Amino acid sequence: MQHLRQTMLDMVVQNKVVHITVVNDTEGIEPIVTIWKPVLKEKLEGLGYQLSFINVKPFFKEQMTEFQERQSVSLPKELYQGVDIKI
Repeated sequence: MQHLRQTMLDMVVQNKVVHITVVNDTEGIEPIVTIWKPVLKEKLEGLGYQLSFINVKPFFKEQMTEFQERQSVSLPKELYQGVDIKI
């Protein structure tokens, strides 16, 4: 993980179907994602979830700026509502 540098994961879970987009500029990341996809799919199925797809995209300059800004912002406790899956 330390060699992947800046990475953003966009994960959508709806009706126990999981869609994942990995945003990263690291050269050669797609083969790594492809290698680990069957393991992730198996583990999610063991938890009752179905992996629909994993998409890999590079950062665009606007996305990178937005990502860095979001890292420095934290939600007030009264706005936090939780998540539906433990990671």
